[in-house]
Amino acid sequence: MTDAITTMEGAIRAAQQTMEHLFNPNLEHDKKIPIDLIHQAKGIAFLTVIKAGFVWTARIGTGVVIAKLPDGRWSAPSAIGTLGMGVGAEMGGQLIEFLIILNSEAAVKSFMQKGQLSAGANMEFAAGPYGRAAGANANFSASGVAPNYTYSHSKGLFGGVGLQGSAIAARPDINKKFYGREITPTEILTGAVDQPAAASQLYDAINRAISIPPSGQVDMLKNKLMSPFADRMPAPAVGPDIQIVYDRVLSTIESVSGEAGVNEFKLQCKEYGQNRCSDAEFTSYLANKFTRDQALYLIPDVIRLLQDQDKRKNVWDYYLRLKSEANVPAPVDAKPSPSLF
Repeated sequence: MTDAITTMEGAIRAAQQTMEHLFNPNLEHDKKIPIDLIHQAKGIAFLTVIKAGFVWTARIGTGVVIAKLPDGRWSAPSAIGTLGMGVGAEMGGQLIEFLIILNSEAAVKSFMQKGQLSAGANMEFAAGPYGRAAGANANFSASGVAPNYTYSHSKGLFGGVGLQGSAIAARPDINKKFYGREITPTEILTGAVDQPAAASQLYDAINRAISIPPSGQVDMLKNKLMSPFADRMPAPAVGPDIQIVYDRVLSTIESVSGEAGVNEFKLQCKEYGQNRCSDAEFTSYLANKFTRDQALYLIPDVIRLLQDQDKRKNVWDYYLRLKSEANVPAPVDAKPSPSLF
């Protein structure tokens, strides 16, 4: 926690961990944040807070805020800190991770201003909804203005902890040290500086989360999948699409099985591509390592990375068997993409 408080690098790592905790694909459905909210967000703030005390409790924390730029990219991170008091028995200390979804340009601009903003006074926060169904109804309050949703995670518990009464302010000392010069939050959050390499893993974590389409696109995707061409095997990947598809496959596997799973997948692909692994052994590996739903999501991209027609047909036949068992449509032939085998 000391590193997260004293350096931008530490705060970025803490933000990445918050994304991974709150968007863990293995979470139960009713504990998942509606992905629509991230797609529609104007910005995201992350705070890692220590809460401690007895009767009177103190909260102190640090974090970063990023804004969505007009071209859809995320801005560089600007350092923020928080301090607050509360009432309630709290033996020992508690480490709490907060994610705040900023749903308006005005909310993002609040983090650009001098001085501090007060949760519940200058800016209204609301406990965020969970579950896919909540996403369709969570975008506007009774006044027609989208609230700023907060989510928290502590020791495996989700929600239940708020920021009301806390003061949040920029940390110019941390920004200056990280960017090497005096720099304002406005410069950072409006894209005047490039995304720093040190924040790449945070952006990757966000991109993994938003790789799931918004619920509003589900019907459109379903219609595509139900087209007369639904059983057509995807074409092999070509050109620059190879790396795009490859990265997506590895990202999916990492979210399911971690780094060890990624390394095992790479080894299996190498063995299969060099004919040191039979067709049956490769499909057996897929069957043993992934659930049916995971395999149905993953295999079309795997096929796009295969160049050998016999191997492609073998894996596609396995996919069609899974699809038949699940009674779900096969994906449409997508854009040609490159191979990793």
